[in-house]
Amino acid sequence: MLFEQILEFFETVLATTITFVQWLIQEFWKTLGYILSGNFSEETIGAILVFAGAILFLFLLVMMILPQRKLLVLQEQNILAGFSLYQRPEPPRQVLDLYEIAQDNSDPTLRDLRRIERDMLALKELFDAGLIKANLYILESKSLYKSAKDIFSD
Repeated sequence: MLFEQILEFFETVLATTITFVQWLIQEFWKTLGYILSGNFSEETIGAILVFAGAILFLFLLVMMILPQRKLLVLQEQNILAGFSLYQRPEPPRQVLDLYEIAQDNSDPTLRDLRRIERDMLALKELFDAGLIKANLYILESKSLYKSAKDIFSD
């Protein structure tokens, strides 16, 4: 008895859906005819609105029926859960001192540390823009940190 009621319900839903799709096709051709004729009256605008509403209804119906996809971003966030990013405050802009610039260029240690700093900032920008994944960001950050630590310990 219950099975027959369920079967009858699905047959009704199928028949209603087929009727709705036939009506939608008919409205499409009717609307297309109005648009191609160049006769934009109240009836034409009404047909366009009805057709657009039907398409929107079908889209929403399909979105409710389909299962929701899990975002891959959640995995990325879980990977970064144990890490905290150090954000260095931006130093105030100063007038460049030519003596200081010349000293930076002559000291290879300082030059290498500045290069590593630029690489770390570029890496962070790539990660923030979503161009690299969290795993790569972590591995490269650790590698750059190790390089800086090796230079600084000398």
